[in-house]
Amino acid sequence: MSYEYITKYDSPNYGYPSSMPLNQRTTGNNKPEEIVIHHWGEDGQKFENVVNWLCNPKAGTSAHYVVEAGRVACIVDCKDPAWHSGNKTHNLKSIGIECRPEATEEDYKTVAELVAYLWSVYGKLPLMRHKDIVATACPGRWDIDKLRAMAEEIYKGEEVSEPAKEPEKPSAPVRTISDVYDAPKPLTVKEAIKAGQAISNIILGTNIPEDGEWGPKTKANCVKILQWAINMDYGAGLEIDGIAGTATKDALGQHTVRYGETQYMVTALEVLLLMNGYNPHGVELPGEFGAGCQKATGQFQSGNGLTADKIAGRNTFLKLIL
Repeated sequence: MSYEYITKYDSPNYGYPSSMPLNQRTTGNNKPEEIVIHHWGEDGQKFENVVNWLCNPKAGTSAHYVVEAGRVACIVDCKDPAWHSGNKTHNLKSIGIECRPEATEEDYKTVAELVAYLWSVYGKLPLMRHKDIVATACPGRWDIDKLRAMAEEIYKGEEVSEPAKEPEKPSAPVRTISDVYDAPKPLTVKEAIKAGQAISNIILGTNIPEDGEWGPKTKANCVKILQWAINMDYGAGLEIDGIAGTATKDALGQHTVRYGETQYMVTALEVLLLMNGYNPHGVELPGEFGAGCQKATGQFQSGNGLTADKIAGRNTFLKLIL
């Protein structure tokens, strides 16, 4: 293999029930039938930081492999169900590969080589995009057909050739959060809602109007962003349908997020505050509950008849989405 294979990292984020300590979960029961391709979100993140986060118990999410050009870190054994797809059923029958979002040619070559190796072990498992399973923009720029073709060449023992420089139809640029939201900038209520709508579209892969108006599509995306975060942090396997039904409320339970915490539920809180007209002065993947988010949470609570403790719990999240 032409890449460095790294095995010094071990994520504890696998096995079920996910709410139990690792030594009380059922493990060793992953039966791979598919390979799910992910990206790790925003450009510019360091490989080691992504690996370390996915190996952090607080992350509540993982993958089997983290890959960038020339390096592959195996952080969960393929025999174990990693928490990577946001859907328990798929986690019990898949291998998750977390890829560098910049998706350079060298990144493609390394991921293709890993896929070809996995095919040699498990047979030619189909490749899926994360967004084929749940509502998300993941895997961003990654072209599944291109990756499959490159893996096929390697699998057949042929040298991977450089892609032909053929004219292509221009594709829409991939937006990032920083493209639509200037965190330090003060915002009017309408500007905040518009930024929240845009960020929800980026994360969820949806296309609701970004008009700064509170309407049914904005409300549905509020529910979806919460469902997405619950799946990411707690492996709940919710259907991301924009309906705040019993399953969503039960999965929310009594979970809270507060100052100093880092998780996707904080991302959801930040986006929900924006979509309700409050500026947390930052949206990250995963979210980092800082002073701006704390202040905006207290302001929202005070303005909506809640105890202004600046801790986002069940009542705060439900008020944000209903």
